[in-house]
Amino acid sequence: DGGRVAINVRTPDGNSDIWNLDIERRARTRLTFNGNGILPCWTPDGEEIVFGSQKANSSMIAIYRMAADDSGQPQLLLDGANPRFPIAWSPVERVLAFVEWHPQNMRDIWIYSDAGRPQAASLVATPFDEFAPKFSPDGHWLAYVSNESGRYEVYVQPYPERHGRWLI
Repeated sequence: DGGRVAINVRTPDGNSDIWNLDIERRARTRLTFNGNGILPCWTPDGEEIVFGSQKANSSMIAIYRMAADDSGQPQLLLDGANPRFPIAWSPVERVLAFVEWHPQNMRDIWIYSDAGRPQAASLVATPFDEFAPKFSPDGHWLAYVSNESGRYEVYVQPYPERHGRWLI
């Protein structure tokens, strides 16, 4: 609704947790307490926040979800063999664009849908570095950054169709 902001706050000792700021009331609520929450991202309905965090007893970053009103504990949403970072929800459906980092070929863009049977699928996976996916306001386009040409440039492609893409 534009009245709240989810941020990660880093402390001088290097810890980072997710906070929810109520702009009108000038109040803040701490949502995580493990010291490694990053990249908070609102669900389209504003009910939940997803974020990246290290798994317990591991250096691997996974994606977690929790109620935006702090009514519950974080729950593991997406796990994998490589670090995963939430970036953007589609504004029209429950689809999350996230980045998975592969040590061999940099970052790739994945899509997670929690409609029906939850699943994750690769969307843009090449030997190049692709990151920063963002949906258009109508949810029919996805922009992202790639170094496919030898330098970092912005591309756009239809979504969910995958026919064509254009350099911006």
